Amino acid sequence: MLDKEHIQPADVALLIEVSDATYPYDRNKKYTQYATAGIPVYWIVNLNRRQVEVYSQPDGDQYQKAEVHRESYEFLDSLTISPDDIFPKKVATRRV
Repeated sequence: MLDKEHIQPADVALLIEVSDATYPYDRNKKYTQYATAGIPVYWIVNLNRRQVEVYSQPDGDQYQKAEVHRESYEFLDSLTISPDDIFPKKVATRRV
C-alpha cells in the first residue's frame, strides 16, 4: 500500500537537477541511477557553466543521447527555454 503513495520511475517524464557543488555527484551517480530506472529525460541545470545538459533515451545505466545548451532550446516540439530564463543576469560590479 505504501508504494502507491510514492512516485515511481514510471511516473516521471522529466527529472531536473539544479547543480552547482553537487555537479560531479549529479553527473555520475544520479545520472547512472536515473538511466537504470528508465527516467526518459534527465536535465542537469549546471549553474557553474550556465548551461542545461539534456540526457535522453536511457539504455541500461547510460543515456544514448546527450545535448548541452547554452542558447535557447526547443523541447516538446513547441516549448522553448533559454538559459537566460533560468540563470540570473550577471550584474557588473564596479570597484571603488
